[in-house]
Amino acid sequence: MKRMRWLIVMLVLIIGTGTSVWAAGIPSKQGLVRDTAGLFDSSQRQYLSKIAKGEKIRVFVLTVPGLEGQSPTDYANAAYDAWNLGTADVLLLISSGDRSVEFNFNNPRLQQAIDEWSRSKGKGTGSSAITAMLDAYFIPHAKEGSFSKASASMIHQVHRLAALPAGEDPVQGDDHKAEAVSPATENKGSVKSTDETTRSTSTADTAAPLKIEFPKLPWIEMVAGGLGITLIFMLIRGYLKKRKLSMISEQFAELLVKCNASLEKVGAYQGIAQGKTGRAVQEIADRLSEFMVAAAESKTELQETRIFILRYSSMDEAIQRFSKIADRLEHGIKAEDNRITVIEHADKTAKGRTTELHADYTVLKQTLDRTAADTGYPFPILYQELEGMEQDIQRAVELQLFDPLEAQEVLKAAEQKHSMSKSNIEDVAVYVKEAHEFSDQSAAIRAEIVKIIETHQLYRIKVRPFERLDDAREQMNQLENYLRQGNMGEVRKSSERAHAMLKEALGMTRRQAELRRQNRNDLDRLYGQIQQFHNESSVLQSMLNHCRSQYVPRHWQSWEQALAKESQEVRMADGKLPEAERLTHDEVQEFEEASEIIENESMTMARVLQWVREMKETLEGLDDRLQAVRRELAAAQEVFVSQQKTLQIHNVVTSNHSLLLGLPDSFWRNVQTVGDALSSPLYDLDYLESAARSCTQDAEHFAYGVQDIVRQKEEAERLSVHIEQRFKQVSRRASRGFKKNYKSYRLRVEQLFEQGMYAEASHELLNIAEYIDRVEREIRHQEMLEQQRRAAQQLQRAADQARRAAADARKAAAQNSSRSSGSSWGSSSGSSHSSGGSGWGDSSSGNSSGGSSWDNNNSSGGSKW
Repeated sequence: MKRMRWLIVMLVLIIGTGTSVWAAGIPSKQGLVRDTAGLFDSSQRQYLSKIAKGEKIRVFVLTVPGLEGQSPTDYANAAYDAWNLGTADVLLLISSGDRSVEFNFNNPRLQQAIDEWSRSKGKGTGSSAITAMLDAYFIPHAKEGSFSKASASMIHQVHRLAALPAGEDPVQGDDHKAEAVSPATENKGSVKSTDETTRSTSTADTAAPLKIEFPKLPWIEMVAGGLGITLIFMLIRGYLKKRKLSMISEQFAELLVKCNASLEKVGAYQGIAQGKTGRAVQEIADRLSEFMVAAAESKTELQETRIFILRYSSMDEAIQRFSKIADRLEHGIKAEDNRITVIEHADKTAKGRTTELHADYTVLKQTLDRTAADTGYPFPILYQELEGMEQDIQRAVELQLFDPLEAQEVLKAAEQKHSMSKSNIEDVAVYVKEAHEFSDQSAAIRAEIVKIIETHQLYRIKVRPFERLDDAREQMNQLENYLRQGNMGEVRKSSERAHAMLKEALGMTRRQAELRRQNRNDLDRLYGQIQQFHNESSVLQSMLNHCRSQYVPRHWQSWEQALAKESQEVRMADGKLPEAERLTHDEVQEFEEASEIIENESMTMARVLQWVREMKETLEGLDDRLQAVRRELAAAQEVFVSQQKTLQIHNVVTSNHSLLLGLPDSFWRNVQTVGDALSSPLYDLDYLESAARSCTQDAEHFAYGVQDIVRQKEEAERLSVHIEQRFKQVSRRASRGFKKNYKSYRLRVEQLFEQGMYAEASHELLNIAEYIDRVEREIRHQEMLEQQRRAAQQLQRAADQARRAAADARKAAAQNSSRSSGSSWGSSSGSSHSSGGSGWGDSSSGNSSGGSSWDNNNSSGGSKW
């Protein structure tokens, strides 16, 4: 364990050293443009990446949200080294949060070109020259928030200076900065960050001096840190598995203690318990001994097992195997403890339960003796049940000392007998009272039956309620015999049967009285329904006579045949009712048979009357259908006439529209045909409805066609007015050829209007609109070119004036210099770096930055906005 602790400490130290490189804060190099500040969109990054790689110089652009308190020069030097940039590489660092820009490189040839350019502008050299170039090409665009234009302008200038031959004037061709912009749309203000540009795999220009780069120490530390973390993780994982095996070993020790405690409990009964309890005790002791041996062997085997800490599979197998053994042993020991608890509980409660049951037996015996004395019944079966209970109690007393489990089973049987005997003895008094009161109860029901018979004159009913009363009396006599013997099961059955017979006798008498009343009422209702059918049949015959004179046979013939069939059904029902009436008469009183006849004929009459209502509704509906045909035909004619008026109002030409030409004649022919069919009786409603529906559809189609062609004409007219206005606006600046072409197009449109081809006219008008738009764009383009030409001429004149003024100034300066007595030159020693800057934010700030570092030869200069 000590060695493991030392190893962990060493690895932590290695990780602490290796992770120091991660705190540098320099973004990783990914392509030529690394936009961590989100100043460019995807198209701008692609454009900058495309122009950043030149023939001699590669420009790397890095944007950051802030410099985290570092100076721009130090941050740029650190980024230059972290990215392993060479002499053919330059770095443009932009900090949006600090509003600063830094230009960093290690190329004396480029520095010389920048110095020459700066001197030509009347500026300084070194860092001041770099700052001046940033102020000239970057800062103006940055002030406008256009960082892609600023970066592109700097990139173009760097490539131009790097490509100049030695000795050439760097000012020549220096007018590109305003046009060197990204083609993408500039996002002024805040610019949303997008995906980083694709990594660039291009190398430095071959003409650059050879520079051999060696791996830096932080990368080795990072690899060592990663390996250290992996090793620590592996050691911790192995240690946890080892700890799990130790816990399982401790679990085996606990199981040994539990086994020993359980054996001590069960040992108290060994040698004393007999019978069922003795066998159970021996089984428990044997199993606990087996569990103890298994736990001890497993614990010893586990302690002797030696597994290397990194052999996870071997440790997992051991954990799984020993865990299963421990769980099995724990469950087994728990089960045996539960069996021991049962034995202990039986041993503790057997004596008390025996005493309580013996007291209960005594109370039941005394109660039965008093009941036998009061009733004079011997109750031999009840005394036998009590005797069986007493025998169980005596046997439990004998077993409770040496076999408590068996004594517990015997006591359960005795308790069940006690519960049954107690219920039987308590019910004796109830049934004795019931037997004594039965005569009065039977007499009361007999009197009620007699009253019902006399009230409803049921002297000839076929049911026998008094016989059921006699059967109930016989059942009660059997109950008394069973009660004398103490056979309480049969006593309860006899009581239930006797009371059921009393209810049955009274119920059958009441039903006969109810059937007598109901049958008479139902007969009166059926006679009324039959009379109603005869009345409705007369009405239906009148309706059929009307239909014969007005409609074709298929509308009414089937109903006439059905009416004859239903009339026969009613006559048959009418013939059965006298028999039902005879059976209901007081001289016969066959109420059940009469009720069956009445029920069947009631269903027949209900069906017949429902059919009558349906037939009546159908025949009445024939006239409604005829009137609906007349209304539908009139509505169709009204629609057709109104649409024809619409065509006349809008002066629509229909000569080229087949739907509007042929449909009117067809429609009016169909209307005439339907009108002829409606002029004389024996109407075929199916045909008339179909023909009227066809006329309605033709009217709807005609209305749709009229609305469509009217809409086409109105749309074409609106479009024509609009195009005429456009023509007047454009014709003022257009040529004569345009006007001539327009007139020829308009002539074609007018011809289409005269032919009624309004959709084609709209299409032709749209073509004219496109032609006018195209001519207008050409006119605007020509005007724009003319404006640009004039602006270019003005700029050229201004540039010529500026060059002449600069030449005059240089000439004057040379003359003044020749007259001066001496000149002074300033230089610096000890460092090859220069610094300088300007502000592009607030004009009053005047801040500038630039600097160098003595441990590298990079040139660097910066500025702020």
